[in-house]
Amino acid sequence: MTPLRFFSFWLLFFLSATALPAHAEPRILVITDELQMGLAEAFMAEGEYYRAITEYKKFLYFFPDSNQAEYARLQIGMAYYRGGECPQAIEAFAKVRHGYPSEHYATAAFYEGVCRGRLKNPGAAADDFERVVAVAPEAPEAANALAGLALTALDREDWTGSRRALERLASGYPDKPQGAAAEAALPLLDEAAAQPRKSPLAAGLFSAVVPGSGYAYAGRSRDGLLAFLINGLFIAGTVVAVEDENYPAAALLGGFGLPFYLGNIYGSANAARQWNLSIAQDLRKQLELRLEYRY
Repeated sequence: MTPLRFFSFWLLFFLSATALPAHAEPRILVITDELQMGLAEAFMAEGEYYRAITEYKKFLYFFPDSNQAEYARLQIGMAYYRGGECPQAIEAFAKVRHGYPSEHYATAAFYEGVCRGRLKNPGAAADDFERVVAVAPEAPEAANALAGLALTALDREDWTGSRRALERLASGYPDKPQGAAAEAALPLLDEAAAQPRKSPLAAGLFSAVVPGSGYAYAGRSRDGLLAFLINGLFIAGTVVAVEDENYPAAALLGGFGLPFYLGNIYGSANAARQWNLSIAQDLRKQLELRLEYRY
């Protein structure tokens, strides 16, 4: 046997002797509720919201009777919320809320309202905030729910409702930062409410009589001047065509000019509405800062 063959033989013998058995016993991992919840919470903490949702759902599948099941449902909603999926978050929070009584009711109802507000549904958001205050007035979310009520009222231009919510917040939670902030914010509401409003009806009528004048009334003079010039040209051209008995040209100019005339009326009324809305929006931003309402 050559030295090379001798070395190869003993090398093969050594490797065979030290190799693991081909049929080693499989390892068994026992999944406990604590392990499964820990995995879901780890993904949540890392901002891996969709993976966290999967693990929370696995928890509910494996351990439906666990005393942490409602918490898992709440966390599914929070993961959707933080991931920017408000419709799915609302559905998840509603499941928690419908399981009343639950220690997580207030949190679920509050964030359900926040999501509805983000989806531009202030009326439904206000209903959710009211549920928090009515069912769990001592919950940490109750004061924030009243702050949310004040803001959603402004979204609907309900100045009285906004003031009522701020007063409830100030009187009901005087020892909390939100209560003191609400008390300090009431003068801001008074100042904003004292600002002059513009009537959409009046703006439309003004522009119907003198094109562009409704825009000027609503604080948009440049748009008013443009509307006046465009409509003035069409009107003047139509009048000249009629005087020259050029009726086809008059009909053509009048037909082209009519949409601009009607648009001038509608646009003026909308400009007045935007004027009023801008007052509420400016106040809303100030209240968000005062009440530290950022979600």
